[in-house]
Amino acid sequence: MQRYQIHFLQDEIYVFKMSGTEDYVTAGPENDLFFNSIRFHKKENSGKYIYTAKAKNFEINFPSPYV
Repeated sequence: MQRYQIHFLQDEIYVFKMSGTEDYVTAGPENDLFFNSIRFHKKENSGKYIYTAKAKNFEINFPSPYV
């Protein structure tokens, strides 16, 4: 027996899977404890992130959600 929970975020997909024998996944308290404990925290969008090389010979501007 298996149970899945799939979350679609802006840039990623998370798949959580739980499997076990007999009724472990459906009747045991562990399945609800595990799946109800999954939380996603929204990141603050600060605009952009600037990466500067150690040699300071270049820098790259990234939009903050991608860093």
